[in-house]
Amino acid sequence: MCIVRWQYLRNGLAVSGWYQVFELAVSVLGNVSLGHFLAIALMSLRLGHLASLALPLSAILSGRSR
Repeated sequence: MCIVRWQYLRNGLAVSGWYQVFELAVSVLGNVSLGHFLAIALMSLRLGHLASLALPLSAILSGRSR
């Protein structure tokens, strides 16, 4: 809920001209944060467990497509 309030405040101040948003910095920060999150998520991924689910998942998907 706090994020939504911040968005309204930031956008309202930018429209009124009281505050200028530096879009390049926001974009770079977003890209770095996304890259960091994906790196952590992929490092914690257990590929052995996913490989063992491949056959049941393909059976479920092929059964649903008929």
